[in-house]
Amino acid sequence: MKKFASIAASTLLLVSTLTSCGTQTSIDQVLQDNTVQAQSASKVTLSFNKKNSTATKSPSNAVKNATFNVGNKSDKGQAKKADSLVVKFTAPSNKNDLSPQEAASISRYTLNSMNQASTYQEGYNIGIQALGTMAGGGNNVYIARVAWAAANATNDWTDGFKMIAAALNQIGGETPNTAYATVNLVIKMMGTAQTYQDGYKAGYAAMQVIGQTDNQSVRIITDLALRQAGSTTDWQNGYNVLVSAFGQLSTNFNASN
Repeated sequence: MKKFASIAASTLLLVSTLTSCGTQTSIDQVLQDNTVQAQSASKVTLSFNKKNSTATKSPSNAVKNATFNVGNKSDKGQAKKADSLVVKFTAPSNKNDLSPQEAASISRYTLNSMNQASTYQEGYNIGIQALGTMAGGGNNVYIARVAWAAANATNDWTDGFKMIAAALNQIGGETPNTAYATVNLVIKMMGTAQTYQDGYKAGYAAMQVIGQTDNQSVRIITDLALRQAGSTTDWQNGYNVLVSAFGQLSTNFNASN
């Protein structure tokens, strides 16, 4: 519980910091809305009706050794249509015992803060910090580390926002923190991208994290997938290679359960 309190405090401090930089969400408002939502509805639907930012998004190095070189490709191929994403999360209360799982509690608080952000950039910044907190600092939440790498690699604030939302929704729903659940999440995150470029970059970064394992069969698939995807000349072909590889990993992980 002390550990949760520390993480929660850092998350709320982040919201306060973003407020001073222009985010319209205040800590008092977050806590007030938390209480009202918890009393009025069991589920809240995350809003994707936000403004686009003119600021350029670039990968961060906030999590040590978690930023990877994705490489560059052409934009040949058909336009990619983003898969629809619906995120419904349990509204948080002002109690610290929302869930026996600390990561799930942090995810719910963060989704609530992202929901109140006025732009995709602000929502992204709130969410990526929460994933970074869960991934690093000795917390080592595996699914958060993979999701952080994927969202961090995107070029577009909207795509990054949606990928973070998908990850936090899965963690907040207390989905088992397994390799099988993680690779299926990555496939979903890639699908929500509006371009093959962002889908590819997210998948490539996530594949590099998953490949950091002593499991030889997993390493064989991830190493080959990264080489094959890296050898393609356009984003769409690279994207398809990665989706296929994640599908194979999902099948293998499911069979081993």
